[in-house]
Amino acid sequence: AVCRWQLDGGAGDAWDARVTPECRGRGRRLWLEAGGGMVPESDSFWLRGRLGARGVRAVHPRHAFAGSTSLGWMRGNLEHRMLGMGGSGGLNSVPSSEVLGRRRAAVAGEYRVLAARNLSLHVPFWWITDVQVSVGVEAGWLDAGELMDPLEGVIGLGGTLGLSVVADTLGIRPALGGITFSRLVWQEPEFYEDPQ
Repeated sequence: AVCRWQLDGGAGDAWDARVTPECRGRGRRLWLEAGGGMVPESDSFWLRGRLGARGVRAVHPRHAFAGSTSLGWMRGNLEHRMLGMGGSGGLNSVPSSEVLGRRRAAVAGEYRVLAARNLSLHVPFWWITDVQVSVGVEAGWLDAGELMDPLEGVIGLGGTLGLSVVADTLGIRPALGGITFSRLVWQEPEFYEDPQ
């Protein structure tokens, strides 16, 4: 009989000292998480830990620099629990399941400009108050090890361009939303072919 279910669990915590999550002008955030699991009646298991930090520093009321870094580690033999070069904590310019591994490091830097401030632009259900434009660079390393033998690791460098808005939902609660465009500009060795 084949077992078609798994047991897993995890825990995490974060320390957030950003002034306001909606319009991130200054502050920092540190986070840590760990998890693990197994498939009963088999030798399949996984253990994973991740940690990271983000910071924002305003140099002017309309200009800020942001940075982030993250590290991840995984042990086990369940492919869908391995770390991806892209995705959460990785590179925005690579799909999350494109290349998998057991150790990952990523860094990113961003320049943000508050292009419009204190607007009162009404769209159905929202009042747009701020518009932010950002440009950034990101780099990552993933140990693909035996998964991509004979490669021991892959490195990627990408660029990002973002547009975000702060909007009050029904004029009551502000929220940040936006879109980020990203592209992988360098990789060694080649591990991802852009579909464009």
